[in-house]
Amino acid sequence: MPWFAFPKRSEYILRSLCCLARARNPLSVHAIATCQGIPESFLAKILYQLTWQGWVHSKRGPGGGFTLAVRPEQILVQQVLESFRPPLAESMPEQRADDFSRAWERLWAPARRAVENLTLADLIQREEETVEAEPPVTGPPARVEAREKTHRVRSRRRR
Repeated sequence: MPWFAFPKRSEYILRSLCCLARARNPLSVHAIATCQGIPESFLAKILYQLTWQGWVHSKRGPGGGFTLAVRPEQILVQQVLESFRPPLAESMPEQRADDFSRAWERLWAPARRAVENLTLADLIQREEETVEAEPPVTGPPARVEAREKTHRVRSRRRR
């Protein structure tokens, strides 16, 4: 495991944006959470913030859900991640905040350079290339297993 892990929140933000970018229709929180393996309550907070910041549109009611407000080619990963970065210096004394801020900036400088010109469209393209390179998974479809489970539960109830 690397000494410095990518924050889960940042990963969830980018995963949800990629999911919305691939979708042709508005998606519900449940659909995105299921597709990406993100807890629904946490995802709802992320989507609210993405909507408030203008990255995502939301529509209520039947046929509603979330869609991207900006084309994937125009969304820079760095801008999205920076918009979620908390203001660190507000609660610290001035001298400590400056020292910490400098250390934090040195820590994040290589990562920032890596994503400087990376767009959401680039992420989606790389993800698709990775999926195509992986061998197909073999085994019974998930629906068959779900039916068998339901059958077992029903048979117990009849007794």
